[in-house]
Amino acid sequence: MKALEQISDSDAKRIGERLGIDFRLFTIEEFKEAINVELNAEIREGELQPAEDLGENQLEDIGRVTASHINVFDD
Repeated sequence: MKALEQISDSDAKRIGERLGIDFRLFTIEEFKEAINVELNAEIREGELQPAEDLGENQLEDIGRVTASHINVFDD
């Protein structure tokens, strides 16, 4: 997938399951939205290029960062 694309619920679920995320703490939809925010932030900061192809490892890394933000900054 390209960095600028928004991930789907199924992508978020797959990433979360690979990371061992407990979806009783937050929903897949919340996780998906948070990953998309993180992707957009990394594009704005120049860490990712909008047309860059993201592999599974990169998506996992972004998912890991996202999960840590959700756990730390619970709204």
